[in-house]
Amino acid sequence: MYSNVKNMYESKGFTLKSKGSSSKRGAEFAGACPGCGGEDRFCIWPEQNNGQGSYSCRGCECAGDAIQFLIDFEGMRFGEAQKAITGENAYTPKKTVYTQKAEKKNIIEAKECTVPVSEKWEEKATKFQNFCLEQLEANPVVVEALAARGIALEVAKHYGIGYHPGEKGKNSAIRHRTGWGLDVIPASGHSKEKKYLWLPRGIVVPVCENGQTKRLRIRRDDIDREEFQANMKYYVVPGSDMSPLYLPSTNKFVPDNFCTLIVEGELDAYMLHSKVGDFCSVMSIMTAKITALPPALMDKLKKAAIILVATDKDDNRAGFEGWEKWQATFAKAKRLVPLGAKDPGDMFAKGEDLVLWVLGALPSVYANGILKKVMSVPNEAEKGETEAKEALPDKSKTPLDSLQPSFVHTSKKDIENDKSHKRFLKQFFKLDGVYVGNFNFIEILDAHGLTVNLKGDDFNVTGHEKWKDDDWMKLFWFTRKHSEAIINQLKQREEVMA
Repeated sequence: MYSNVKNMYESKGFTLKSKGSSSKRGAEFAGACPGCGGEDRFCIWPEQNNGQGSYSCRGCECAGDAIQFLIDFEGMRFGEAQKAITGENAYTPKKTVYTQKAEKKNIIEAKECTVPVSEKWEEKATKFQNFCLEQLEANPVVVEALAARGIALEVAKHYGIGYHPGEKGKNSAIRHRTGWGLDVIPASGHSKEKKYLWLPRGIVVPVCENGQTKRLRIRRDDIDREEFQANMKYYVVPGSDMSPLYLPSTNKFVPDNFCTLIVEGELDAYMLHSKVGDFCSVMSIMTAKITALPPALMDKLKKAAIILVATDKDDNRAGFEGWEKWQATFAKAKRLVPLGAKDPGDMFAKGEDLVLWVLGALPSVYANGILKKVMSVPNEAEKGETEAKEALPDKSKTPLDSLQPSFVHTSKKDIENDKSHKRFLKQFFKLDGVYVGNFNFIEILDAHGLTVNLKGDDFNVTGHEKWKDDDWMKLFWFTRKHSEAIINQLKQREEVMA
């Protein structure tokens, strides 16, 4: 029989590191969280609660005593957990969530890590989320803050993001746990009985499935954090399903297993999905150092043509160390580092074009092959109108709009889709490297009024000095993506001229 949090934790195959001790809590140990997978953020104090111990995770905010441990990580109801701890029903650990063997291999495992939410919890959570969604528009400061991170009001409404203003003039609301289908946690040692559920003020970020809420995470207001629990930026409502958020591609012509973009936070996932969801799926994992994924999501990722891992760029190297697991687990994973920012939301706030950021990471053959399907082919009436408009010169267009490249086709199907290809380039991007076949990139640059010359082992481009910032950014991605081909073609040109 196991009755100590530390013993139960280690029986699941985890190891702990000593973090010293304090006069209030006694000895402290830390390791990976069995729930969210974050490393070195799950703390255990084995001397608390008369030797039964207690635990807390800084990532997903799960916390409690030995009984709560069984509820959180073994899926037991309160009565079952209590019997296991008191000895009336000996506790046998379930199959380990993570194993030492997997940790040594530094890979991500396929394991179910969470307990499904109850029907009662789902009902109450959905009602609470709908209320918070209605409150969002009445709080313009919050709407503005979300917009600054790339989530406009209509985007927030689409994904169900809301705002909880508190209740009766207070910065939170209190509900009885049983009303949400949660058991009352009895007093144990120094811990008081927990009858109530805390719902703090803040931005409510839901995870929904078939119109029902499965998870609620609240981004607390900064002013409230100054008064209480400053380090608790996000609060997970107890009873939530902690599985990763997966958002499939929004376009029926794009295979769901083409490209998956991995980010940490749900807000970044929703923001990016609203911008690039027409050509890739997006997944939020909530931690840089994930160690396990549900089998269903693992199967999806194994079938993906490319996985872009855009976890946060932190000073503590968590993103880099987490990337090593992705690289070891998935051969088609590619690191996509946020540019000049910690995360995609910060990139947007700094004015970066996130669509180009993602497209720039895709190999040209993938980008072209999938983006052709995003475009809808016009009917005959639209086709005639489009061709008539294209016949008229438009002096208002920038140099980027003038290029009409001839395609080098590799199949009969490509030839038949020639006009669709041209229409796609005109409709979406003009200089992003999404082309069919092999091009003379120097001629493409020349068609845009640009001059390119070798400079040592690199090259320089002139003629764009008066271009708008957006156009200049497209030029940057184009030259960065095709730099090797440009240098080789410049060398070939010099050889011919010599």
